[in-house]
Amino acid sequence: MGTAAVSRSVMFTLTQSQHESTETDTTPTETDTDSASTDTTPTETDTDSARTDTTPTETDTDSAGTDTTPTDGGQWRAETPQVRVRRARAADAAALPAVHSAAVRERGPRAYDEAVVDAWDRDRSSDDYAVAEPGVPFFVAERLDGGADDDAETRGDSTVVGFAELRPAGGDEFEYAPTAYGEVRAVYVAPAATDAGVGSRLLGRLERAARELALPGLCLAASLNAVGFYRRHDYERLADHDHEFADGVTGTVVEMAKPV
Repeated sequence: MGTAAVSRSVMFTLTQSQHESTETDTTPTETDTDSASTDTTPTETDTDSARTDTTPTETDTDSAGTDTTPTDGGQWRAETPQVRVRRARAADAAALPAVHSAAVRERGPRAYDEAVVDAWDRDRSSDDYAVAEPGVPFFVAERLDGGADDDAETRGDSTVVGFAELRPAGGDEFEYAPTAYGEVRAVYVAPAATDAGVGSRLLGRLERAARELALPGLCLAASLNAVGFYRRHDYERLADHDHEFADGVTGTVVEMAKPV
């Protein structure tokens, strides 16, 4: 997946939580950091077991939908509202640019300079997200409190605080991952919802979807700040690549993969 393979997207997987994202690993292939996707942004999630979502793939919400306690030591307080993970709907697209941008602006600077972060975050639109594209598993995490904040957009009595996308045929664009693997195109969590296992639940939901699609594994292009997150969820670091975030603006992303 050299530069050409990765340069198609800047959504990356920027998956990671507040404390995970502090691992800004800029070292070559065998070390650690956190992130992955296709919106030309690295993907990210937070701190939670990757397989905590036991919901059937086609259902509207995941089994953790009524869970008010973060798994794996999340930092939310007792009064934290419930968060559920469900299939995305067309109406969710309007909320995603704000979540995406907030995640990039909060965690991108921990691994990249200002020019890369600006390029990663520019020209974002609700049309960039395949929320209703047939054959594309796309999930959102929503906070069931009805309150709005700077990092997410309110819809009725809930607020979208994260999203994740799987491309079943994405593996053929990578250099080292098996071509039959699907691609984790994006995992992003708003800063207000980090440290609560939301990113891990989203990633676990993608892995379940991959198994139900009979995919042998998943691969991704992780931003440097998200490598540690994926390593903790058993993704193997395969290679570092230069990614062109914009004309003349490049940064390192990490090809990773995992059998599911």
